[in-house]
Amino acid sequence: MGKLRPESLQARKELIVNAAITCFVTKSFQQTGMRDIAKQAGVSLGNLYNYFSGKSSILQEIANLEEAEIEPIIQMMLRPTRPLAGLLAFVEAYSDYVSQPESVLLTLDILTEAMREPDIAAIFERNRMRLVNATCQILEAGSEDGEMRSFDDLSESACLILDLIEGQATRYVLKSRVISVSARQELINTVTRIVSCQNT
Repeated sequence: MGKLRPESLQARKELIVNAAITCFVTKSFQQTGMRDIAKQAGVSLGNLYNYFSGKSSILQEIANLEEAEIEPIIQMMLRPTRPLAGLLAFVEAYSDYVSQPESVLLTLDILTEAMREPDIAAIFERNRMRLVNATCQILEAGSEDGEMRSFDDLSESACLILDLIEGQATRYVLKSRVISVSARQELINTVTRIVSCQNT
């Protein structure tokens, strides 16, 4: 058999990652074996190991994909000339992103596993810090131009805003509900109140 072209290699890799995500969501990370992933992907176990050395290397690829997916959302926040407009656009877009049921279930499973395995936590820490740092950047810009209040702890404030977005998404998915328009608007209104100068 001839060598696969780079695009074929990438397609096979994506097939395996998607199969792994399906297994992690339905069976949990802990209960999924490499054999389960190979079966879901329709590849031999030996072929699977040609692409990934184990579940941790698959998680690393999932983290890389997540990084690519969140970067445009982050840029949406940093691009506008008015910091508050950028922050609120980010809140809405990031809420859409994290409220996908598969995303919530996978995140909860990985967080649970990360509590037992620090190496797993480290895989996703870079993405989390990218979100926190970008949110800090927009809060600082808003504070400097007088559009937002000053913050005693930028990093903690950024984390709380992200927690608010992710928490609402998790609550709705666990209740098997889609975030309503009014609930999304309340999220935006709450973030606006949190950062508003009128709260100082």
